[in-house]
Amino acid sequence: MPRFKTHLAIGIATGSAYSLAIQTYRQNLNPDLPQEINPVHVAACAFAAALGGCAPDIFEPADRRTGPNHRGVLHSFAVAGIGIKGAHHLAFCETGSTNERWLADLIGAFYAGYVSHLAADALTPNSLNLVCTGW
Repeated sequence: MPRFKTHLAIGIATGSAYSLAIQTYRQNLNPDLPQEINPVHVAACAFAAALGGCAPDIFEPADRRTGPNHRGVLHSFAVAGIGIKGAHHLAFCETGSTNERWLADLIGAFYAGYVSHLAADALTPNSLNLVCTGW
């Protein structure tokens, strides 16, 4: 089972990739934009995705009663689907405000990090629940 440091590293990588992908997409969509990658944007998205990558275990921590299989509704394929749709929607939403664009990007990166956590957990022998424990 991936531990905190593993989820943190995967979240950072996911956020960086998310930022690079959406910046490249926007530059290809609008050639009038500066054709450079904003490193502050990459770092901010990496931080947001790192938080998202650790969030499921923060909200549903393992304890002595439940053991390592502490997966409730936040560790489910249903939430993964919502996270994927949320990150996709926020990456492609149109807004005229730079502040709104950054906020959407950071929330999208958080979702992407959250889904990366669930993807890593899905590769373990316990996998994920459909909706919550017992489903």
